[in-house]
Amino acid sequence: TAYYANLQFTAAGGNVNVDFLYNDVSMSDVDGFGFEWGASAAYTTKVGNWEIMANILFGERHDGDSVYGFVFMPSTFLIEDRLEFVARYQYAASESDSLKLTKRYAGEAGDPVKGRRGSENHTVYAGLNYYLCGHRAKVQTGVEYETLERENGEKANAVTFLAAFRMYF
Repeated sequence: TAYYANLQFTAAGGNVNVDFLYNDVSMSDVDGFGFEWGASAAYTTKVGNWEIMANILFGERHDGDSVYGFVFMPSTFLIEDRLEFVARYQYAASESDSLKLTKRYAGEAGDPVKGRRGSENHTVYAGLNYYLCGHRAKVQTGVEYETLERENGEKANAVTFLAAFRMYF
């Protein structure tokens, strides 16, 4: 059983979104979240031609390990309603090696013997979105650099080039 709460409001010229999840799970249950609880506070606003999103997160795993981080993501249209530049920086840390490399893209950069887990993660992304039909159909391209450091000082690094066509109707 998971309990979820959400609060949304406007403040300081932007929108605030606060989320909280408590995961009531025993060791014999299938755990879809991997955390006992997690909280997130996101803020979005416009500054000139830029859309700015900032998000802070904090949570605790079932073993008591705290995990925290933040995301900062600015974007702006280079061609109005057609071509958007997006950048993102994200940071995450934990008290032990409980963070994982991004499974979908950077997971292969980890050491199969030592695992793909670490205690500190930095990710930088820059890309372009070309909108064919608003958010309903777009082409996305970008490059991402990710590094994950283990408690013993070892690092795993990955550079990923992305290209995608996304749609929904």
